[in-house]
Amino acid sequence: MIRPASAEDGVGSGVGGSAVVPRQLPAAVSSFAGRAAELAVLDEWLEHAARGGAERAVAISAVCGMAGVGKTALAVYWAHRVADRFPDGQMYVNLRGYDPGGQPADAGEVVRGFLLSLGVAPERIPASLDGQAALYRSVLADRRMLIVADNARNAAQVRPLLPGAPGNVVLVTSRSNLGGLAAAEGARILGLDVLTEADAAGLLSARLGPDRVAAEPEAVAGLIGLCARLPLALAIVAARAELSCWPLAVLARRLAGAGERLGLLGLGDPPADVRAVFSWSLRQLSGESARMFRLLALHPGPDISVSAAASLAAVPVPQAQAHLGDSDHAVAWFHAEHHALLAVIAQAARAGRDDAARRIAWTLEPFFERTSNWQDLAITQQTALDCSSRLDDQAGRARSHLYLGRALARQGHADAARAHLEKAAELSHVLADRSAEARAHLAFSVLWLHKPDLAESISSSLQALQLAEADADLTLMAHACNNLGYGYAIQHDIERALEYGDRAIDLCRQVGAPCLEAHAADSLGYIYGRLGDQPQASASYRRAAALFQETGAPYLSAQSLISLGDCHQAAGDIDAACHAWHESLTILDGLNHPDACQLRGKLRNLESKSFSQPASR
Repeated sequence: MIRPASAEDGVGSGVGGSAVVPRQLPAAVSSFAGRAAELAVLDEWLEHAARGGAERAVAISAVCGMAGVGKTALAVYWAHRVADRFPDGQMYVNLRGYDPGGQPADAGEVVRGFLLSLGVAPERIPASLDGQAALYRSVLADRRMLIVADNARNAAQVRPLLPGAPGNVVLVTSRSNLGGLAAAEGARILGLDVLTEADAAGLLSARLGPDRVAAEPEAVAGLIGLCARLPLALAIVAARAELSCWPLAVLARRLAGAGERLGLLGLGDPPADVRAVFSWSLRQLSGESARMFRLLALHPGPDISVSAAASLAAVPVPQAQAHLGDSDHAVAWFHAEHHALLAVIAQAARAGRDDAARRIAWTLEPFFERTSNWQDLAITQQTALDCSSRLDDQAGRARSHLYLGRALARQGHADAARAHLEKAAELSHVLADRSAEARAHLAFSVLWLHKPDLAESISSSLQALQLAEADADLTLMAHACNNLGYGYAIQHDIERALEYGDRAIDLCRQVGAPCLEAHAADSLGYIYGRLGDQPQASASYRRAAALFQETGAPYLSAQSLISLGDCHQAAGDIDAACHAWHESLTILDGLNHPDACQLRGKLRNLESKSFSQPASR
């Protein structure tokens, strides 16, 4: 009788019964240059995983960024640097997520290939993907291996390749932001930007030789700018310089011609052709969506409404809306591209394109608010403020003063924040822009909470509410009511706090503002907690966490989960508190946020108390 194969059959033995140690890493780029900071981050993450020992989960890191930014080169170079840390081998696969063939690698084929590389006999490999993945995890259970999954389309393509036991490390590269991998599997995400000026010059020097680069510094600077500091474009330009033997100044002049530039950035080989590499991203769109993308290039403005896009493409408005990418896709795009956008803002400002620079900076403001990226918010709004001052635009100055003041307040620079917010309120009042003035007072109400000056905070919120009501701005009214509900709760005026908190929720639902509703739900959680209504507080915090996660604000979701855990702990429900804090910790670890260390301490303290209590009789 032939028994069915089990997950342990055929594991780890190849020809002659010897263990197979795969060494699959492709060759590293010989002229790799720069990326010292990024390499240091990957090294630190590896050390952190090693220090965790067996209690740690599988260490997963992802290098994400736009096409041509050098994700694969960085991943392979780093993998070779640390290969000796993985005595059981290194496996590599190109998942073809953005490939000229247009067909991503099948997960089952990849897992099967890995199993064969590990010495599993073909007849022992299950037919189903679930069975293959289970066997794969079994094979890796007692090994220390590095798995490099290059060019992933999305998180779902990566999940079957994840080992189940600590000691193994997975490094992924993708043009997508892989937020799902961070949220569900605790992956750490390294956003890869274009090279610095110095690193770009170093790349050209490594390719062309230091003497040739030093002989034409102006041409080198021009080439770096024309290539937008993209490693792929710089590598192609270096190859073109070697093949043609042109002086670098001649190549720079030819590259400066818009008609020739894309032609010069190709060598007849798709992986080494900037046009081809960017076109692979376009091919991931459906035919109609790709057509919409091309037509949008004809529109001269900085943004476009759905109605205008529908008219441009001659399609109904609902169809145009479908082709333009929903809130989730927008957030994912910002995650993937915000480093490039930071560079665009700085470059536009240097080139005298002040209006373009500040508009991009303002567009990024909601994203930085949701992700609590106060440093980049402050940097971009200072640039926007400088641009508005040069344009002598008072409304633009008021807007940038407001955003900059909010960012500085969140960073703890209260005096500087107050100065900017006072200027924003003053300019808005002179311009008779009640909505802008209300926003300034709302920012003041938050600032006074941190000072703390509760009376001033409530006063500022009331002023904001009056201005918003006068302007019939329901969204700003919701903001003001939320701030008032929270302020009155701190003041122990629970009846008034509930009144404003409930009104904030109603207004949020009227205008369809889920992110703002998340803030209001979090405030209601606090209010019900002060009231002693633990079930209502827990439900509100859980609602807030879910809404924050849905709207692309994972850090804020983590904070609501911490508050939920605090609520459960106060009610004596230790298991529920630990569960909420573990959920939060998964998010914070995925963000590589320093708050994770403090939360681990809370968890250790709570769990140790739980274990030390005598069992009930």
